[in-house]
Order: sequence, then C-alpha cells, then structure tokens
Amino acid sequence: MNKNNQKVPSTINSILINNQKWFGFLLVLVFLLSMFIYFILESNNLKEYIFSSILFASFIYGIHLVFIQEKRLGSSKIQLINVDIIFAILGAFLTYLLTQFLPISSIIASATVGIIGYLTFKKNSFAIYCGSFVGMTSAGIFNYYELLLASFICGVIFVIVKPILNGYGGRLGTIAFISTVIVALLFNK
Repeated sequence: MNKNNQKVPSTINSILINNQKWFGFLLVLVFLLSMFIYFILESNNLKEYIFSSILFASFIYGIHLVFIQEKRLGSSKIQLINVDIIFAILGAFLTYLLTQFLPISSIIASATVGIIGYLTFKKNSFAIYCGSFVGMTSAGIFNYYELLLASFICGVIFVIVKPILNGYGGRLGTIAFISTVIVALLFNK
C-alpha cells in the first residue's frame, strides 16, 4: 500500500497492463519467428527456403503496418482475469462436442457455435467464435485435457491480442492456430 491507501500493482502486472499492444505484437512475432525457424530447419531445397523467407518477411511487415496504424487508437488496459477466457473454452468444447456426438462437420459446428454465441452473448461472441476454431480439432489429435489447455491458451492470447488487429480478417483463426500449435508441440502431436 502506498500513502493514499491504494494498492500498488505488481511489477509484472503493471508491465502487462501498460504495454498490452506491444506484448500482443511480440507474442505474434515470436510465434512467427519460431515457425520460420522450424521451416528453415526442415526445408530441403533453396525454393522452400526462399518461399518461407518471403512469407515470413511479408507477415512481419504486415503486422508492423497494422501495429503502427493502430498505435493512434491509444492504449487499452488488459485484465488478466477476463471472462473472455471462459467463453473461449466454452466455444471450443461446444464445437468439439458437436462434432463428436452429431453427424456434422467441424465447419458447420463452428459456424453454429459462432451464431448461437452471437445471439446469446453479443459482448463475448468473438471469444466464443475464436474458441470454436480450437474446437474444430480432431478427436484423434487432442483429448479433452489437451483441448482444455489449447482453449485456455486461446483465451489468454485472445485477451492479450484483443486491442490489436481489430477489423482485420484472420485474427481469430490465427489465435486458435497459435494455441493449438503450442499444445501440439508440448505433447509431441
């Protein structure tokens, strides 16, 4: 407590809150860099190396332009405990369960969860839809615990990256992709 009887935020919490856009930008950048390094190590010929280098440079340049453009919007405050994490988990499990117990494709299940999420929880519909992309994972790849971890990571990344890339297509799918790749790498899938 300080002199005015206000709580002094912890150092890590303060850094995250005051630099949310930078943290989100760096999170996406680190993921892209790790995927680039993986592709470089796995490439067998010069064409693959050149293609992955151009693709990586394009992604970095695009993210940089978007970040610079959104810098004018000002900073928003991150809440480390956020209900969007729960809604992302809910969206993932609803989609996963629909594909497991009903004879419908994961695409239809994700769209259904997204529409129902929008009609019932408009404020959190993006988190639900983002989680539904994680739920499109095959039961042969993730079990329930791995899906829970992937959807939790998805929710956390969603909360962190929420203020950047607004209005740009692919944000939710990219967040879901990053979270599922992290879990797949953790469990050697």
